[in-house]
Amino acid sequence: MSLIVDIKKRLSNFDLDLQFEVKNEVFSILGASGSGKSMALKCIAGIEKPDSGYIEFNGNVFFDSKKKINIKPQKRNVGFLFQNYALFPNMTVEENIKCGIRDKKNNIDIKSIMKKFFIYDIRNKKPREISGGEQQRTALARIFVSSPNILMLDEPLSALDYHIKWELEKFIALSIKEFNGTTLFVSHNRDEVYRLSDNIGIINKGKFDIIDSKYNLFENPKTYFSALLTGYKNFSKIKIIDNKKIECIDWNIILELENINLKNIEDANYIGMRPYSFFDYDENKKNDIHIKSKIINITEDMFSYIITLVPINTENQITWRLEKNSYKDDYKLGNDINISFNFNDIIFLK
Repeated sequence: MSLIVDIKKRLSNFDLDLQFEVKNEVFSILGASGSGKSMALKCIAGIEKPDSGYIEFNGNVFFDSKKKINIKPQKRNVGFLFQNYALFPNMTVEENIKCGIRDKKNNIDIKSIMKKFFIYDIRNKKPREISGGEQQRTALARIFVSSPNILMLDEPLSALDYHIKWELEKFIALSIKEFNGTTLFVSHNRDEVYRLSDNIGIINKGKFDIIDSKYNLFENPKTYFSALLTGYKNFSKIKIIDNKKIECIDWNIILELENINLKNIEDANYIGMRPYSFFDYDENKKNDIHIKSKIINITEDMFSYIITLVPINTENQITWRLEKNSYKDDYKLGNDINISFNFNDIIFLK
């Protein structure tokens, strides 16, 4: 099965302009709130109409602006899990699920479905009488009895309390695995996307910044925005000085490069580093790169310290995360410190 999307739609703050193809896999759209993620799903489902373009699933044309084709949502056979689950408030759990059955002639074992989704014991309750997790499982059950060809999940975990998110994420992962079709998953949470996806498209103001496999994207992002959304927190603009040196403008240092072909990175505008890639400078290792900095903030979490530093003669900040067993007493507010990193931990970004 293959989903082909090539659409444009004018929005209030930007233009939605997306082109992608998804085969029998889990494709995630990762982006900030208001970046066009949900609108993309609504256009595929037929809830919203693109201004122009083409949508096709498995040879069936859903939308073609040139041929004036726009198939009704009911005929696209798309299972859409909305952020608010969209349950009917005046119906019980069981009644809500039955509403999802497209062909009433189908002999679907509703009891078995409810047991599978762990909602049989609340089958006679209404949405206001059950928890957020139970509402979500009810909405998922309603989708699955409709036997969709495409499963679309719009921020399914964003409205849930932390203590039930993990269990429900595992439940969703199992449901996706059992689903024999194409799944589109929308989220602003990179950890959810990494755990649930095969391939990922990072969206920024209505356009894909990059589309890649989750492994390539998280291990070696190619752009500033994709690095930012996959966990990189430290960036510096760069300037190539000559064939062996790069100036890191925001960190006030010069990198002397060895065994690096600058032609391979000449279109890069930034370098990036993850917060845990720094370490305390060792004067005995003369080849270590180091940044002279001042500590301006220290935050403690359960397993680590997050130290914010400002490189000398700059106004830019560096975020350094280190495990608690690596923390030293002389890491105090206002103290100067030299931090180091290995050249291999740098990524070059457009």
